[in-house]
Amino acid sequence: MDDVFVSFIHEQLHQAEAVQRLLTAKFDRKVFLSADPWQVFAGENWLERIREELGACRVVVLLLSLDSVRRPWINFEAGAAWLAGKIVIPVVFGGLELTALPKPYSSLQAIELPSG
Repeated sequence: MDDVFVSFIHEQLHQAEAVQRLLTAKFDRKVFLSADPWQVFAGENWLERIREELGACRVVVLLLSLDSVRRPWINFEAGAAWLAGKIVIPVVFGGLELTALPKPYSSLQAIELPSG
């Protein structure tokens, strides 16, 4: 199981992989990407795998953009992490500004991903 669970929408795999590389290189952390087809294997019960990874991680990073913040799975994974007492870190990018972060995300200390 991994130290960090990154919740994102599959259209933003590029940004999630960049966050994974950063956390691995700078902090030597194992990172699970929730929507990465290479981390949930063919034939595997993906919902159970998500539950296991969320249960085992220490930190959940939410990649929140104008598109992803409205998606049910981001909210589902965020809620599960919050209820489990995990550290939840909202990371905004893709046109979503820190000041426009909706509740309940705006109650958490968030960071902004640099463009590019």
